[in-house]
Amino acid sequence: MVRTLFFLFAFSLSLISQPFVAQAQTKTIRIATGSETGLYYPIGQTICGWINEKTAEHNLICEAITTEGSVENARGLDKKKFDFALVQSDVQMYALNGIKTFSKERSLVFLRSLLSLHGEPLHLMISAQSNIKNFDDLKGKKISLGSLGSGSHTLAELILKEKGWKNTSFEQVLNLGTPEQMDALCKGTIDAAFWVAGLGNAAMRTAAKDCDIKLINITGEWVRILMLDNRQYVKIKIPAKTYVTSSSPIQTFGPKASLLTNADLDRKIVYLMMQTIFEHFEQLKSLHPALKNLDKKEMLEDGVIAPFHPAAMDYIMEKGLLR
Repeated sequence: MVRTLFFLFAFSLSLISQPFVAQAQTKTIRIATGSETGLYYPIGQTICGWINEKTAEHNLICEAITTEGSVENARGLDKKKFDFALVQSDVQMYALNGIKTFSKERSLVFLRSLLSLHGEPLHLMISAQSNIKNFDDLKGKKISLGSLGSGSHTLAELILKEKGWKNTSFEQVLNLGTPEQMDALCKGTIDAAFWVAGLGNAAMRTAAKDCDIKLINITGEWVRILMLDNRQYVKIKIPAKTYVTSSSPIQTFGPKASLLTNADLDRKIVYLMMQTIFEHFEQLKSLHPALKNLDKKEMLEDGVIAPFHPAAMDYIMEKGLLR
């Protein structure tokens, strides 16, 4: 009898303690970024750092995940492999509508917006050993479009289509990741490479300094027509001396970076993400030169293609960020 009473008492205590144990458990949230040499990864790391400072309060641990880029991020978000993802505005639009890169799969209709960040200029990088002076000089050369699954590759393919060029228009067409592209440009094994990246990114600064890699303008009537048909792009000027080989401003264009989630993600987690970013707004602006001109209103208008997640809209309305 005594043993039975002791067992029941111990069992009762275990039931009482279970809610406390469950409450103390932490959940890991994952932000899909890009390569370690780009800007998405340090942005993701920084946001996760802010969240992890208060893990004791909300029981969340944030992890920034390196990926091939926007296309992989959108697909992973749809499959709930990630909780949040940084995605170019053009890739976001293609994913939502099931077109271009996403034409052979269903539309990713469950993508939801939180905000946009910086404009991402297309860098058309030229090897020091190449004699390319303007965009049309690319024909017949060895080029890289960026890694498969990246936003750079998606935009490069769109440009080639707009120009009426095919792979046979070039001596060689490769799909190299960012580190491989930089290495090939430095060695002169390719003549040019496409890369959508934040302004003043470290990888391009290093390549310009160490290997004399240059940028060329991306302009012309074909660019105007492409942008009229693709409103997700904006004109971007890379200021002179952003990179040591750029003595004059470079005219180009590109998408905006955007932070997305899945429609099913817990509202409390999405609200916390919005709160964390906007409470650290000034710190975010100081993280990188590409972010220094961020404007709260523009972050909620430009480059926002997918509908807002309800919790993101709750935060926006509570703080009066859109009027």
